[in-house]
Amino acid sequence: MALVIYCYLTACSKAGPASTETTSAVFSTLEEKISFLEKYVTFHRHYKALDYFIIFHNNSSFLAAPSDWQIAILAQVPSEELSQWVINENKIADPNLNQCWEHVPNSSQLNKITDWYIGNSGQFIGINRTISLVAYCNKSQ
Repeated sequence: MALVIYCYLTACSKAGPASTETTSAVFSTLEEKISFLEKYVTFHRHYKALDYFIIFHNNSSFLAAPSDWQIAILAQVPSEELSQWVINENKIADPNLNQCWEHVPNSSQLNKITDWYIGNSGQFIGINRTISLVAYCNKSQ
């Protein structure tokens, strides 16, 4: 019995965050939204307002397997931190990725994005420098 429990707690348990399909609308405060988001992204930022939709399927089990994800963020950030969102990115035309943000609360704000970039890892980043608005979409292939 002890061997079964040990196996479950070590090799058999899932690594990484739990599978989820969650919108920021389920949280009451900005702090709750940030806390949940930071379980699913590798970056930590400051936000004045934050909306998102996260799909994450943790496919690891006994044998490690790649996970599937889509993370779409729409946020107002401190203006002095806008440059953190577009490091080494390439400016592109509007990627027409509205489906990425379709479940994000307040996604109507996307029409305010003025500049679009594609990151080195294939993520899409939209910026409006005037109102410090950021749109971010990253998904597995």
